[in-house]
Amino acid sequence: MKKLPQTKDVLLIRTDFTEGDAWGVLQAVLAAPGFHPRLHIVDDSAYRNLGPLKASSLAPTSNFLLLADKATLSTPDLQLLAIFPSQRKSDGIRVAAEEVWTVENSIFQANILWGIY
Repeated sequence: MKKLPQTKDVLLIRTDFTEGDAWGVLQAVLAAPGFHPRLHIVDDSAYRNLGPLKASSLAPTSNFLLLADKATLSTPDLQLLAIFPSQRKSDGIRVAAEEVWTVENSIFQANILWGIY
């Protein structure tokens, strides 16, 4: 499987391709007026069913990642799986799509360390 792109933005990786309508809703929520995370969206079926450990191994360690998996696209508040590759033992945390910017902002400004989440 190919490496994930190097970027200064948060990688949002689509890993579930069964919920096309929910994927569209997720993108709309993330683009709604207000505060936004800086995202680099990876919408490539090569990453179908990619789990957090494999995603961590394919990602630059400086980024934190968001996985739009089956669980994300099946929940009403679209809870993305947030993982930080340098914390290889972490299964990550679930973050509602409309609140992703708070985690992204805190991590990049070093207001809150990943371990606090």
